Amino acid sequence: MSLKQANNKNAEIDERLAALMTNANAIRAIASAVEGTLGPKGLDTMLVDKFGDVVITNDGVTILNLMEANHPAARMLINTAKAQ
Repeated sequence: MSLKQANNKNAEIDERLAALMTNANAIRAIASAVEGTLGPKGLDTMLVDKFGDVVITNDGVTILNLMEANHPAARMLINTAKAQ
């Protein structure tokens, strides 16, 4: 294997790892928005919707409905959670 082929392979692995880390960070952001509302000691969350109205809720689906995610993995997680 030549040095150029090794560099190309390493670049491909780095690109895959970067995509994986981006997906994981997007999913973590969605999970952290909802995790405080879970369990018997779950807290209410105050949100501002796209019209500027304040919404106070402890329902994860409501939080996800008000969330505007641009990342494909985040949208997939939100749509999966809404379907349940």
